[in-house]
Amino acid sequence: MTYTQEIVLDVSCLARYKYIHAKQDDNATRFLKVTLMENGEQLMPASGDTAYFRAIKPDRTGIYNPATINQDGTITVELTQQTLAVKGIVAADVMLMNGDAILGSGTFFIQVEACPLGDASVESSNEFIVLQDLIANVEEIIEQVTGGYYIPSFTADGKLHLEPSKDDMPELADVTVVTFTDSNDDGNVVITLG
Repeated sequence: MTYTQEIVLDVSCLARYKYIHAKQDDNATRFLKVTLMENGEQLMPASGDTAYFRAIKPDRTGIYNPATINQDGTITVELTQQTLAVKGIVAADVMLMNGDAILGSGTFFIQVEACPLGDASVESSNEFIVLQDLIANVEEIIEQVTGGYYIPSFTADGKLHLEPSKDDMPELADVTVVTFTDSNDDGNVVITLG
């Protein structure tokens, strides 16, 4: 049971899609199939491009989630429960990224209709699935590198901290993270140690 709405967005940012309509509190059922246009022709994502959905809700909390590039060049976006957590107008766009190159679509709007029972069942908060996945991948790599002897955590300023998990364990060789990128061609996190 899903509902997919097809929309066309222009990267010139001149033509705005009026409104997408959705229901507050819906979960795992609402999707957008986005066709990106450039000068009246479909913009086909290049090899190595990744797609993302960005949005800001009426309460000023944000969404930054991965999207799927389909075989036909369209992009599928899930309107998550967190995207639809607040009634009102959500401003959103879709972007393509390849290395340092970023290309965003024109802004479109999602009119979120209030749930008849009042407040949504989920409290509105920021949802950054892209970053959550990245952190989970980093933690998995650290466990592999340290043999599970250290528990990774991140400090408030974003630095990695390794906490010993046992008293009687081998010393961890001095390791410095030199390079940290979000993904390679197979979607895995790349960490270069030196």
